[in-house]
Amino acid sequence: MTLNELIETLTDISDNEDAGEMEVRGAYQPNYPLVGSISAVTLDPHHIDGGRVWLALRAVGYQESPYAPSHAWDGDVVESEEAE
Repeated sequence: MTLNELIETLTDISDNEDAGEMEVRGAYQPNYPLVGSISAVTLDPHHIDGGRVWLALRAVGYQESPYAPSHAWDGDVVESEEAE
């Protein structure tokens, strides 16, 4: 995913009036889905492939489940059961 694709996706999500205050998490390891909190965003313009933007993840707090939902890899909006 490119930075422009990420910005476009986040812009689409932010069109939801409640989205601006939502927590952002990262999901990794789809076979054993874990969740991380984004702790830093770093621009590395000298990366060998012409530059990278790094999103660093850290463990979530003890009050939050460390497991991500499997639908985190779908790339779609997940509607709540209440909205159906």
